[in-house]
Amino acid sequence: MKKALFFISFGLFSACAEIPPVVPPLGDRKVLVEEFTGVRCVNCPAGAAELENLKSIYGDRLLVVSIHTGDFAPPYSDSKYDFRTAEGAALESWLGVPLGYPTAVVNRKKFAGQQSLQVTKANWAGLIAAESQAPSVLNLAIDKKYAKDSRELTVSVTLAPTEKLPDDMRLTVLLTENDVLDAQETPQGKKSDYKHKHILRRIVSGDAKGTDLKGLLTWSSNTKIPNNWVAENCYLVIFVHRSGDTKDVLQVSELKMIE
Repeated sequence: MKKALFFISFGLFSACAEIPPVVPPLGDRKVLVEEFTGVRCVNCPAGAAELENLKSIYGDRLLVVSIHTGDFAPPYSDSKYDFRTAEGAALESWLGVPLGYPTAVVNRKKFAGQQSLQVTKANWAGLIAAESQAPSVLNLAIDKKYAKDSRELTVSVTLAPTEKLPDDMRLTVLLTENDVLDAQETPQGKKSDYKHKHILRRIVSGDAKGTDLKGLLTWSSNTKIPNNWVAENCYLVIFVHRSGDTKDVLQVSELKMIE
C-alpha cells in the first residue's frame, strides 16, 4: 500500500537557507545511543572512541548524543565551556543515573539481563547490532529552515506510521554540536584541545520526556541558536519514543542544521 506524506509549510525568513524535507527509506531502522560523559572522566575518551568506531561501521544508521552530567561533568578552571545543561540533568534523572562511566542508553530500551537502561561499553556493539535489525514502525519526514542573519531555526516533523503506534508515544527534538575543542581528562592527563563530539546543547521539544503528540502526526517549533555555537557544526536529532515504564525509541533521524 502506498503511503502519502504530507508536509506543513511555514513562513520563510529573509536570507534563510531552505532544505527540502528529508525522508529516510521505510524499514531503515536507526539506533539512538545516549552517552553519559564528563570532562573529568578519565575513561570516557575510550567510550567516545568506541562510539566513533561503531559509527564508522553503521554510518548514519547510528546516532549519538553525548550528555555531560553528574560528578564528572563540572568544567575545569581553564575550561572554555560548561557542557552541562538542565536538560541533560533531567535526562539522567529520567533514564537512570549511571553506575559508572563510560555508560550509555541504547534506544532507551531495557534489555534482557540488564538491571537498568544504562549499559556499559562492553555491551554497546552487540546491542546496537541487534537493534539495527529490528523492523521500523514509522517514518519521519523533517522540514527545517535556518535563517543565518537572525540565527533562528524552524523545524517541522511529520510522522508516517507503518503500523498502529502506541498511545504513549512522544517526540523529542535535540540540538547537538560537534567538534568543540576544550579540556578533557584522559589516561595521559588533561588535554586542553580534546575534540568533543555530539554534545547535547538543547532540547527543542519541551522537557526531557518529550512532547506528547496526543495522537497528532505533525509537530513544529522554532528556536534561536546562541552566538557561541558554531551553527555549521550543529545537528538535529529527532526521535519518537514511548514515555511510560517502557521508554523504547521507535525511530530516530539526524540532520545537519546547515547542509
